[in-house]
Amino acid sequence: METLQKTTLKYQNGLNGRRTESRVFEDIIEYFKDLIFKGDLKPGDHLMSERALATMLGVSRTSLREALRVLEILGLVSIVQGKGIYVLQPDAKSLQTIIELIISMQPTLSLSVTEARFIIECQAAQFACVRASAEEIASIKNALKKMEGIPQGEALPEMISKADFDFHKQIINATHNSFLMLLYDIIELVLERSNFERWKSALSRSPKARDIILQEHRDICNAIEMREGEKAQDLIAHHCKLLEDSWRNLLYSP
Repeated sequence: METLQKTTLKYQNGLNGRRTESRVFEDIIEYFKDLIFKGDLKPGDHLMSERALATMLGVSRTSLREALRVLEILGLVSIVQGKGIYVLQPDAKSLQTIIELIISMQPTLSLSVTEARFIIECQAAQFACVRASAEEIASIKNALKKMEGIPQGEALPEMISKADFDFHKQIINATHNSFLMLLYDIIELVLERSNFERWKSALSRSPKARDIILQEHRDICNAIEMREGEKAQDLIAHHCKLLEDSWRNLLYSP
């Protein structure tokens, strides 16, 4: 606590020097974000009490509470009743809700997400061919087996779409690219929902859809196992193009 107090006191006049015409709570949020980005506040740090923080920053406790609630939603702090305010390590889950809200308010962005997935996964397939360990290839094959083993029935679209998503996520993991994995985690909920809608639509339109899509996944899996980067990329590109066309039809069909 003593170290944190010294760090915070160093910025005691920070808000006074940066006060703008924007709402006070926005200035408070930016102030704490700056401290976190500069490394002056780190995951696990325990902040001063709400009263002490408000006094030090020269703001009302109402404005401070409002700012802290936003920081909590963003996953930057945790407010524990009776214990205080702690700095958190941000993760994908804190951003998933925000992305979901944005997409739900602008449905046509779903197509943009599908196109982004196309860009990500085509390159990811090549990286996976080069970087995947034997264990990671086994994980991709196991995800495929789960897809193949799902029985027919009313729950088929939901179950197979989840297994399908896991197959693609295993490929992303096999790239060993931490930022790519984080990005995929952030848009995970949106991708899962669109995946389900596409499977539901495909299965309702053609009884052969399952077999066709499963064969595409088998071909992708084989190409990655054989370390055939260009082939894997082409197969993913063809697969994603079909997904994109399917999603476009879902969005714009009367």
